[in-house]
Amino acid sequence: MNRNTQGGLTLTRFLLTCVGIGFFALLVMRLFPLYSESYKVTYSMEAVAERADIAGMGTEEVTNFLLKNLQISYVDRFNEQNIRSYLKIKPDKGGKTRTMTLSYENRGNMFGDLDVVLKYNNSVTLPGNGIE
Repeated sequence: MNRNTQGGLTLTRFLLTCVGIGFFALLVMRLFPLYSESYKVTYSMEAVAERADIAGMGTEEVTNFLLKNLQISYVDRFNEQNIRSYLKIKPDKGGKTRTMTLSYENRGNMFGDLDVVLKYNNSVTLPGNGIE
């Protein structure tokens, strides 16, 4: 065989490919928990909005129901003391609906002193004006 027609990777090219794949695998492993939590929070908020008796629930009941859904989804960030600083439930104009908004920042360590910040801000419309 002619040596000029042979193809393949050199050791250097192989090591660079492995480093590149490892770097992207590290990114995925570090970012997945952040995005997974945001999907769980969104799902919990939508579950609250789809509840049949949500229109008659007051702010406290809605907050407690959301907190229970978050705990079922293994979102440990929120508890009875801090949920009120992240969650806002405000009536819309006309008084027939309310808007539930949840905003927070989620920090994750990438490597060393480098952190990744995921800013979460989601709103869901709740039917009814609730009972206060």
